[in-house]
Amino acid sequence: MPRRFVVWAVLLEAMSMFALALMERRILILAGLRLPVGRAIAIAYASNAMAKSLPIIGSGAPTGFSYRRLVFQGAAPTVAGWALILAGIVSNAAFVVVISIGAIVSAGLAEGPDPRQAGPRRHCGDRETRGGYRRCRRRRCR
Repeated sequence: MPRRFVVWAVLLEAMSMFALALMERRILILAGLRLPVGRAIAIAYASNAMAKSLPIIGSGAPTGFSYRRLVFQGAAPTVAGWALILAGIVSNAAFVVVISIGAIVSAGLAEGPDPRQAGPRRHCGDRETRGGYRRCRRRRCR
């Protein structure tokens, strides 16, 4: 079962990186630069790999790398800067939406299960308790 979650996580991460690359490519197309899909994906993966492997540097180095690669591909410096800024804004907005949906869905789970109904029943003499909600005062509790 955990293997299935790993497969889903890898698939969703790949889709996320693909969506980021296509979003940056779309912004550049609107600005007049036609960047091939493969190059856009390569830039997105390379900057993400740099961000994950060099966490001490922060997000400045990967952003600078993406900026230089976009300018090298033919984008005007202002267009490359605006493309990165807009992609960052849209990514953060999508993150807020995902977190908000997760908070709404899990609102009922935040309180946790009712402790009176949790765990197996235990018999302590003539008293019946559930999972430790009420502890038996005797030493021999089954």
